[in-house]
Amino acid sequence: MQSIQDSYDTITEYYNKTKDLEDEADVLNNLEILFDIQKSSYKQLRDCRAELVLLKYTWDMVALVQY
Repeated sequence: MQSIQDSYDTITEYYNKTKDLEDEADVLNNLEILFDIQKSSYKQLRDCRAELVLLKYTWDMVALVQY
């Protein structure tokens, strides 16, 4: 069942990277507000995070079936 743990580790790694990018996007949004520029939505980041959560749920089901 090492593949399940490897999958969890990979998902966690990419979730953390996505979180870092979201934090950077927040900083950029603050600068956009400061310079009175239209605020970016960064929809791709939100979609990526949502997909990672769904992927984790999928692996939770795989683990449930395996155990």
